[in-house]
Amino acid sequence: YKNVYPYTYNANDYYYGGALVSIADLAGTNFDWGVYNPITNGGNTAGQWRTLSSAEWDYLIFARPGATSKVAKATIKDGSTTVATGIIILPDEWDATQVSVTVKTGSNGTTGNSPYRTLKLNYTQTDWAYNTFTLADWAVLDQAGVVFLPAVGWHFTMGSTSYTSPEGHYYTSTSSHTYNSRRCGDVFDFLSPMNNAIRVYGSYSNYGSIRMSVRLVADK
Repeated sequence: YKNVYPYTYNANDYYYGGALVSIADLAGTNFDWGVYNPITNGGNTAGQWRTLSSAEWDYLIFARPGATSKVAKATIKDGSTTVATGIIILPDEWDATQVSVTVKTGSNGTTGNSPYRTLKLNYTQTDWAYNTFTLADWAVLDQAGVVFLPAVGWHFTMGSTSYTSPEGHYYTSTSSHTYNSRRCGDVFDFLSPMNNAIRVYGSYSNYGSIRMSVRLVADK
């Protein structure tokens, strides 16, 4: 929309939409990647998908029943080749006895309050390989409703220097900061291995200057 994409960035923190704008929430607007763009493998019609809000990420990771025991780090491999690293999120109705693939989860509790909470994973989850699945394993888990979020990092340029991250960083569609109307969404991220945590958070500036991932959902 207006030649702006999730991978678009600008050195100015609140550059979005082709100009300096004051948009606190992108939810429901054409600046939301899923709202404006037809998703070719998801109906191919604009408006069918959207980006999760900060509150929805918070509920999914922290607030739903058993939430903190339904997330873990994982690696998917094709033989000896790593296909992707990231985290898995188990569905509400997860029943390990009904799935042939073993999944390890667990946390050491949370810190902070909504919408700025941090989930500390088990101290043994210091590597993406805490769970390692084959492609066949993942086919089973995918069928069981497990979601995989790849850790593809972020990228931004400051001056003549470019910075990248190997971690997982995802845009939300809403800002929880009432004192800064120029933010374009909070951030959901998961850090590894130095900071073994999963967070939903915001800051004093927005993230228009950083290229990060989006994860789309469809309402039913």
